[in-house]
Amino acid sequence: SVFSSISIWPPDALGYIYLGLITAFITYATIAVIREVLLADRVTVHTISGAMVVYLLIGLVWSLLYVIVEGRHPESFSFTQLSSLETGQSPDLFASLTYFSLITLTSAGYGDITPISDSARTLASLEAVFGQIFLAVLVAWLVGKYLSHSDDKG
Repeated sequence: SVFSSISIWPPDALGYIYLGLITAFITYATIAVIREVLLADRVTVHTISGAMVVYLLIGLVWSLLYVIVEGRHPESFSFTQLSSLETGQSPDLFASLTYFSLITLTSAGYGDITPISDSARTLASLEAVFGQIFLAVLVAWLVGKYLSHSDDKG
């Protein structure tokens, strides 16, 4: 688990450094993959796969940001489902906030987890908007690149 080295919840200063470094690394990996997708000469299965990986990595980065927010401001999220989150077990918190992140990114919004604090609500709204813009721009980019290369053949 991402949190196996964090023994207390909410994390201490070292725990936040750890979370920050993981978030920075995954952000770097996301940027590296999207760069390869955008610089590809042709749209291939690898290009599409890379775009899907980027979309999921974006959700993972946001989930880590949610965990940081919840650690800094406990009860930033309301959970309607009873679970071991009430015991403060961080692996369950990470799993639940990853689920929340992916649901927010896709704009499904089931409503079983709700951002309560201003920082959590701001992050959630930014993620929802970013998810829609990312999909619209990336799909347009890939279709345009595909069509431009299909014209070269004909």
